[in-house]
Amino acid sequence: MLPPGDYPAVTDEELIEGLSFPVYRRVSMMILLPVRSHLASSLDLQAAQDRDAQMPAPTATRRSL
Repeated sequence: MLPPGDYPAVTDEELIEGLSFPVYRRVSMMILLPVRSHLASSLDLQAAQDRDAQMPAPTATRRSL
């Protein structure tokens, strides 16, 4: 769990070619999180991955432009 706050986000987009104007499609988005400790181990990573695997998959929502 992370406290509320502002976290930087990075998006990766690719150009859709063949149109008469430039259009980009988002292919990924990453949120950069602060590192709590440099002492994290592979066991910590495995525990986090195990917790993530137990969470239900997110459902896609469609937004109108």
